[in-house]
Amino acid sequence: MLVFKHLLLVVITLTSLHAHQSRENYITIVSDAERLTLQCEIESDNFSKVVAIDDNSNGIVSWRELRANEDKIVTYLLKNISLTQEDQKIALRASNYEVYRRDDQSYLRLNLVSGTYDLQKELSLNYQLFFDMDALQRVFVLSKMGAENVSMLLTPRQRSIVIQGKKQTLLQQFVSFFMEGVWHIWSGYDHLLFLLMLLLPALIEKHEGVYRRSASVKKVFIKVLKIVTLFSLAHSLTLGVAFFDYATINPKIIEIFILISIVITALINILGLTPKRLYILIFTFGLLHGFGFANALNEMTLSQGHVVLTLLGFNLGVEVGQVALVVAAMPLLYAVAGSKFYHPWVIRAVSSLTVAVSFYWLYVLLGR
Repeated sequence: MLVFKHLLLVVITLTSLHAHQSRENYITIVSDAERLTLQCEIESDNFSKVVAIDDNSNGIVSWRELRANEDKIVTYLLKNISLTQEDQKIALRASNYEVYRRDDQSYLRLNLVSGTYDLQKELSLNYQLFFDMDALQRVFVLSKMGAENVSMLLTPRQRSIVIQGKKQTLLQQFVSFFMEGVWHIWSGYDHLLFLLMLLLPALIEKHEGVYRRSASVKKVFIKVLKIVTLFSLAHSLTLGVAFFDYATINPKIIEIFILISIVITALINILGLTPKRLYILIFTFGLLHGFGFANALNEMTLSQGHVVLTLLGFNLGVEVGQVALVVAAMPLLYAVAGSKFYHPWVIRAVSSLTVAVSFYWLYVLLGR
């Protein structure tokens, strides 16, 4: 009964999450004489949680309601996005308000135009939208103020950035995208479930017709190392290919195929199969997941000077985050694998839950 309660808790928790929950918003900063224009693109679903705009109370915010409540939304934006110079706010006014669709998500696009400011003093962009209610909010900032474009990141941990004066160094930019890569893999529940489905059977081997935990820790280590390495090589390859636009696939289609890869891997565990070409399967599915990682970055318009830095930092963060999770999980999994219930009951139970969660995510995805 206790095990059932724990499994039920896992189901409730996972089904309340989407495979990729992160909210990606964008600001492009351009300068014109003594004024700045912040070209903002923000997921419109966010506003229903902070501004009373659901006029008919049906739980769905329509484009009509977004347009009808322009004043309320603009007031909220101006309260939570600001430019400061020596602790003094610079006046902003909104223009070009519109709603549009982008990658199956509804977005609000508008310009925030500044008043005059001192070209010789440090200028900061401060952003507070939705951060207190959603730790997965991300804002990609592209500054076109100087001789070259500069890419920056706003997160709940980093809500203010200097856009004029002492800006981020290349190392700071690298670290910010490295940390974003770590966070992306830690919050990428679909990638984590896929990896778990691969690791569960890696701890056991068949001996005289019976599956038992492998007596050789070295053998388990080598098997896990092969799995993680192949997965990493595959998704690093397609991450780079997709990021540089050598190959592009609709993000929604990629998410669907990623969920299918999880279901197939889980079904292999449930049926107790041992594919002869397991490592080829891992590499193939890893290629799909790489396109998924690329979707976290490829919406950004980056300067050629920093694009490699951004890609390297993000990808290295993904790899380090992935290795950290595997290292933390393996001792526990290895201990559990010694139980007589591990095969087939634990593996089949966890894999069955994974199939159920994946189909739920697929249902949500297709309904968007």
